[in-house]
Amino acid sequence: MKSCCNITKKNRMCKRRKDGKLFKLPRRFSKKKCLTQKIKGFSMRSSCAPFKFCKTIKQKGGKKQFLYNPNDPKKSFDVYIDKDPSDTIPIKYTTVKDVGDTIKKLEKLYKSGKYSHKRIWQVGMIMKVRLEAMKKHKKTKYPNAKDVTKRFNLANKYFKFLGKRTKIKEEEERKKLKFNLV
Repeated sequence: MKSCCNITKKNRMCKRRKDGKLFKLPRRFSKKKCLTQKIKGFSMRSSCAPFKFCKTIKQKGGKKQFLYNPNDPKKSFDVYIDKDPSDTIPIKYTTVKDVGDTIKKLEKLYKSGKYSHKRIWQVGMIMKVRLEAMKKHKKTKYPNAKDVTKRFNLANKYFKFLGKRTKIKEEEERKKLKFNLV
């Protein structure tokens, strides 16, 4: 028996997740309508009964606040706010060569042990996001920008490489991994 939270149009019966009660399908009000609108009246309440506990489960696993601790904002970390300007890693992404040089510099900083993988990943992510925005608004905001797609593709390739490197747990193995600019 399929859970009422995971039904399709083909299903004729479903089992409610919390108490195991069985319900016949289809209902007068769709699952989508039951979960998005305020339940009004007896007909809607009885029709939406199978989906009663689906909404609460969805909210628990919903969007998480990225690196933000509402109980203690001092523990929060925002990569866009520069709390320590002396620790800034300057990045250039004006040309394809600049992007390549920045990537080489980031790799050198990581391999020499000056910065952690996490910090290099954050800088790589910022570079990728900025170039992605330039690519998105190429025709309107940046009409004179050259090689935006090439620059973005290179930054994106490096960002994916950093994602692969994240999965390797051993620090020595991580440092052996090499990024090819070509």
